[in-house]
Amino acid sequence: MIKIHNVKQGSQEWLTLRTGKITGTSAKDLLTFGKKEALNRANKTFAGNYYTQRGHILEPQAIEIYEKINDVDVWRVGFVTNSEYIGAGYSPDGICGNKLIEVKCFNRERHYECSNEVPFEILAQIHFGMLITDLDSTDVVFFNPDVRIEDAIKIVEVKRDKKIIDNIRSKL
Repeated sequence: MIKIHNVKQGSQEWLTLRTGKITGTSAKDLLTFGKKEALNRANKTFAGNYYTQRGHILEPQAIEIYEKINDVDVWRVGFVTNSEYIGAGYSPDGICGNKLIEVKCFNRERHYECSNEVPFEILAQIHFGMLITDLDSTDVVFFNPDVRIEDAIKIVEVKRDKKIIDNIRSKL
């Protein structure tokens, strides 16, 4: 059973829900090193940096633009758990109908690189999210307001890849 926890991301409630769980942030480590090492890495404190702060600032703007482009409303939720995967949870940037929304606000160079090809760590994260939420696709929204206007936002749909999902499932 999927449960939506309507808590503010970054709040103490959200941090408590994530404690001791594999999350989308650690999905790359889960696939690369296995569950034990992913948990060890996930439990290390990361206070953020310039780029994480930038992402927090730009994410609402990116979602607003996404909503206007697609004439939709994005549901902002805090954390999602799934009773099939007790030690796991996911913090989507949004859910829109039957899609996850994941926003990435990279620097100029990475924005252009990633909006042409979705890197492994993002594929791992969003497939982890699709498994936890039981959704079949994700719109990855690459947003950088500091580049040419025609390049500022790129939306890439990623459909569920059974091999990646099965790999994540086997390691959980």
